[in-house]
Amino acid sequence: MRRLHDSGMGVKRIAAALSRSTDTVSKHLFKKNTTKKSKGRPKHSIRTPKGFLAAQRAYKKLLKSSGGTKEVTAAMLKSEMKLKFDIETVRREFAENGYQFRPLYEKPDLSDGDKKERLQWAREHKHRSPSQWSQYVHACMDNMVFQVLPNAKYRKVAAKRKVRGVYRKRKRDFSVGHVKPSNSAPGQWPTARSDLARPQVLKQSSGKGSVTIACAIGAGKVLMWHRVVGRWSAAAADRMCSGALQPAAKRVCPSVRGMFRVMEDSDPTGYKSRSGMAARKSAGIQTLDLPKRPPDLMPLDFAFWANLNTRVRGREKDWPASETETRAQCLAWLRRAALATPSERIHSIMGSLHKRRDLLA
Repeated sequence: MRRLHDSGMGVKRIAAALSRSTDTVSKHLFKKNTTKKSKGRPKHSIRTPKGFLAAQRAYKKLLKSSGGTKEVTAAMLKSEMKLKFDIETVRREFAENGYQFRPLYEKPDLSDGDKKERLQWAREHKHRSPSQWSQYVHACMDNMVFQVLPNAKYRKVAAKRKVRGVYRKRKRDFSVGHVKPSNSAPGQWPTARSDLARPQVLKQSSGKGSVTIACAIGAGKVLMWHRVVGRWSAAAADRMCSGALQPAAKRVCPSVRGMFRVMEDSDPTGYKSRSGMAARKSAGIQTLDLPKRPPDLMPLDFAFWANLNTRVRGREKDWPASETETRAQCLAWLRRAALATPSERIHSIMGSLHKRRDLLA
């Protein structure tokens, strides 16, 4: 068409020769030379390494400006960077780079004496490798409070609770926006002495109360699963030591020579009471005390309870609406779930003390 026009043919003759309308021929011959808008990624993209670094800087800037008083979401980052794609793309890019929306930390203020105690503890155990930790510490012991949920109504309430946090990697980060305010109240289900953010309080009482479990892990298995009757106290700690911990230590680790070493926290109510310490000493149990306010040094806190809680929450979510359980059935399932923890998982938990010891520095 262009060649015919350059040879001197007019629009009408070209239209007649090609059986086209004059409007069609004119559009092709005299159309404006407009530049097409470029398609593809917008100027600010997080789909490239350089763009994701810019997204990291923007996210940290938002966290700093918030002062840790509000949650910084993917939508806020999208608005800050004026991104053109949807929020799910932002979340997906964060996930592919190892950033997940994780709960906040609680980091209490430490006195100079607490800092010295932590550094001394780290130096004492500096030489232990991951495999040595699993052999040196025969058991790690801690308590957990579980709410008994007998039917779908209360399980649904528990499954709806959400723990809010921040996009971060698994590596601990105590910068602005990553730490939970010190005056925040811990949740009541489950109650763990961990510095991770707790779930919200269960708003409804199931009528079945709660149960306190004293658990000990070591040697690649759950050594003790003891249900505390009544309130946790020095007397309850004495009964647990003589009636559950000592028999479990002799049964599972009969080859241990000397004292049976147990890692426990500094709970003054039971574990560190005078009668509790005397009962363990008479039972041939030596305690490996942790420094004050340790940053996730108790293996049950940083891994075991979280793994068990994940399975419990999954069971709550899929619970049939017409099915109910008695208190005994709920507790029996909880015990079976804990005892079914793979041996490799427990060995890995114990071995990770090698890296977590460095958090004391």
